Amino acid sequence: MSVDISFSWDDGAKEDLKLLDLLVRHEIPSIFFVPATNPERNVVPSHELRTIFDSGQEIGSHTYNHTDLKGLRYAESCIAIQSGREFLESVLSASIAHFAYPGGVFDAANIRAAKACVGTARTAKSMCFSKSFTFHIDTAFHFFDRGKLSLLKHGALNNPRALPWLIKLSPRYHYFDLMRAFADLLAQNPVPYNFHVWGHSWEIEQHGLWSELESFFIFVNENHKDQVKPYSAVFRS
Repeated sequence: MSVDISFSWDDGAKEDLKLLDLLVRHEIPSIFFVPATNPERNVVPSHELRTIFDSGQEIGSHTYNHTDLKGLRYAESCIAIQSGREFLESVLSASIAHFAYPGGVFDAANIRAAKACVGTARTAKSMCFSKSFTFHIDTAFHFFDRGKLSLLKHGALNNPRALPWLIKLSPRYHYFDLMRAFADLLAQNPVPYNFHVWGHSWEIEQHGLWSELESFFIFVNENHKDQVKPYSAVFRS
């Protein structure tokens, strides 16, 4: 099999602890991208962040206060990214190499700043399966169904070569079964691929997707357990 499967979770919401229980139960490694503060919701306090880290999950930076970086100048972007990284390093007594753009939005100045501060930066671009990357890490699926029209739009925009698969498979499956179908399809392909799933624990809570997520973890373990990798093992900075 030639696909690496990995997971990441954004925003550091209090529901991350509920997510952690599920990850530990099913032995799923992942990375949590956590800001120090977030004006949109409460974040996990430092001692609980340490609990997540000590469980074997990875932690990545998400700016200090979940700042929308787009439009900020280079120096301002550097401060936002570096201060978030330094906060995590002080809490965890560990180096932080990985970063995710809040809201998935960024511009050229933000990219330059991120490259100066961290080893990798995860975007929110979906329907991307390439094994090769330099600095930006794109994703396969967001663990939230935004509708098939949105999926086709992102496929056309981000990965036109995936469109034939999407057009063939999307009428036959609902969103989460489509994720399973793509994981199976990529695993059977001799070309090496990445299958990276990202999401928000608060979004899973808000939309009642916990059983759906657990079902997906069970599917992955039953069918692709050897392909599930820690984030840093797949995306070495």
